[in-house]
Amino acid sequence: MRTGLTKQEKTTDIWFDEKDPLIHIRTHNTALKKRLLAYSRRYPAICQQTKNKHLSKNRQGGGNMKTKASKYLEIVIESINYIIISYALSNMAMLFQSNPLFILFFASEIWVIGNYWRKVCDMVKNKILAVVLLIICFAIHIGIVYFIGRVVGTVVPFK
Repeated sequence: MRTGLTKQEKTTDIWFDEKDPLIHIRTHNTALKKRLLAYSRRYPAICQQTKNKHLSKNRQGGGNMKTKASKYLEIVIESINYIIISYALSNMAMLFQSNPLFILFFASEIWVIGNYWRKVCDMVKNKILAVVLLIICFAIHIGIVYFIGRVVGTVVPFK
């Protein structure tokens, strides 16, 4: 197709930003245009040609199963890490309850709760669900301390 543009002027532009979930593609390459149009016809839910003949593709993949599974797996891993770290910090805080180091372990435990809250909020994008997950994980943590027990002992200095 003759456009009156030189080969150097015939570019392909791909742009997106952090706010909008769309990726915009504008090209003068006829072969790429045909491939993108075929793709948009095959996957109309996630790729479409806009009024100005640009193609826009949803970055989230239209609910791609692999993406959802990895998101759930990441939430589970973060939750397990939170429970284990909280349990360890609780044990250390209880072990040092008559020592000034208690403050350090207690503050670390508060920091871990805040960090977990922030990560879960970012992952699920819903504060109510994040609160529910935090409460469930905290209840599991308390259950582990209650049913499994805590570390009992004394601090022995190096000689």
